[in-house]
Order: sequence, then C-alpha cells, then structure tokens
Amino acid sequence: MSGAGQITGGGGFTPVTSIKEAEDWAMKNIDGIKNVNFGKYSIEQANSVLDEISNLQVKFGKLGDMESIEVVGKRQKFAGRMQGGKNLQLRVDITDAYNKRAFEMGLTKSKPGLAGLVDHEIGHTMTPHIFDVSVRPPKMTKFGEGLDKFFKANKDKIKTEISDYAATARHEFVAEVFALRENNTAPKWAIKFMNEWNI
Repeated sequence: MSGAGQITGGGGFTPVTSIKEAEDWAMKNIDGIKNVNFGKYSIEQANSVLDEISNLQVKFGKLGDMESIEVVGKRQKFAGRMQGGKNLQLRVDITDAYNKRAFEMGLTKSKPGLAGLVDHEIGHTMTPHIFDVSVRPPKMTKFGEGLDKFFKANKDKIKTEISDYAATARHEFVAEVFALRENNTAPKWAIKFMNEWNI
C-alpha cells in the first residue's frame, strides 16, 4: 500500500496533506531538485503540480536541467515560466480552475488545469540548447539550426494547428508541442520533429 506523497505503480502521485510535505516530497523525489518553495499555494495546487511532474519523471526520467520550483506573486506577467531552463516558476493565482477554463474555451489543446501549464514549462527544460553560448559571438547549435529551418518553413501551420503562442518563438513551439503531445493533441508532423531530436 502506498502512503501519502509516494509515486505509485502507474506514475501517479499520492496527494500529501501539507505544503511542507509537498516541498519535502519534491526535494526527495524529483531528480535534480535543489530548492522548492510553494509559498502561498494551496495544497490542492501543490498536489496538482507534483502529480504532473511525477508522471513526467516516470515517463522521461530526469526532467532536463530543472533545479527548483517556486511560486511567485500575482504581479508577474506570466502564468508560468522555466527561468534559465532550470527554475520552474508558477504564479500563485493560476489554478486548476483557471487553466481548465482556458482549455474549455479552446485557448489551449494541452491538458486542462495546472497539468497543461506544467507540461509546457517542462517542455522548455527538455528542449536542447538552441545557442552555444560558450563561443563569442554565440552561434546556433545543430539543433538550433534544425529548429530554425523547421520553424520558418512551418510558421503558418504552427499558428493554425498548434497555437498563436507557439508561432511567437522557436522555443515556445517546442514547449507547446511537448505539452500537446502529453495530451495526445499534437499534430503528427510536429511529433515527428520532436522525435527526430529525441525530445
């Protein structure tokens, strides 16, 4: 029998009952995590985030370079972001209900609730580096060149078949496809691109 806060057989996370338990669980169970601060999140929000992260970790193993999870205030303009490819930041007022409404309105094809937001942000940390910053001036990596070519050739299709947001930037395209693929709503041509680069 699984206790609270364990990863169960199918990758499902067993909800915990306090924010401290949620933070402790993340520190002990998410590969690479060095800091967790759920701040003013409700336990329902924290459990929702950890459930999706545990599912992704069971599926993919280590989740890119992610090192921390942080809940930030309402003044931030983003719902969530993967700062520096390492720090998962989620705005305190973005809830399951908020994102479920976005899903029901057709604004996103990713999973409803916080799961879709988490999937998108994890997609950023799972994206290979687009630029090699160890050289001056920075130059595109092999992946960056492939992504740039694909993005330019398919920008209209990206906008109509994935989302307007996916068409705003190369890395947003990858993160959106990652999230849609987790909900089985990504178009086959986009999944093919992801598979070619082992994303």
